[in-house]
Amino acid sequence: MLIKDKQLPRRLINVIHMLFSIAWRFKLTVGRISRQKLKGSQIVVLYHSKILLIQNTYRSGYYLPGGGLQRHEQPLDAAVRELKEETGISVLKAELELVGSFNYSIDGANICDWIYQTTLSKKTTTHIDPLEIREAQFIELNTARKLQCQPHVLNIIKALCITHLVGNE
Repeated sequence: MLIKDKQLPRRLINVIHMLFSIAWRFKLTVGRISRQKLKGSQIVVLYHSKILLIQNTYRSGYYLPGGGLQRHEQPLDAAVRELKEETGISVLKAELELVGSFNYSIDGANICDWIYQTTLSKKTTTHIDPLEIREAQFIELNTARKLQCQPHVLNIIKALCITHLVGNE
C-alpha cells in the first residue's frame, strides 16, 4: 500500500525511516549470527540506455529495485512483487529474464540475490512508497556507473555500458 508523504507528519515519517534502518541492521545481524543466507531478488529495468535505480530511506547509495523473499516465495515472484511495491511498475513474470544469482556479504551477513532483467518499451512513471524509497529514477548508464552502488550492481552497469556501447570515459 502506498502512503502519500503529505498524509503523515514529517516527524512521523522520520521515525518510520529510522525504524526501517534499525530493521535492516537487525536483519543483517541475525543473518550474520545465524550464518543463514539472506535471499532476495533484484531487477534490472532498462529503458533505452537508462537503468532504473532507487535510493532507500534506510541506507545510503543507489540500488536496483528488489528485496527479500517472503516465506515460501519464489525469486521470480519476489522480483515482480518488489518492483511493484517499490516503484509502482508492474511487469509480468514472462517479461523478466534471469541474469543470474549473486552471493555477496554486507557487514558479515551472507546474501544471495537472484537478478532479473526487463526492458520497457515505453516510458513509465514511477510511484514510490516514501516510507521505504527516497527516490526511483531512470539514470543514463554512463552516469550510473559513477554512482555509489553495491559492487555487483556496478558490474552489471559496466556490462550494460559495453552492451549498449556507452562511452567508457
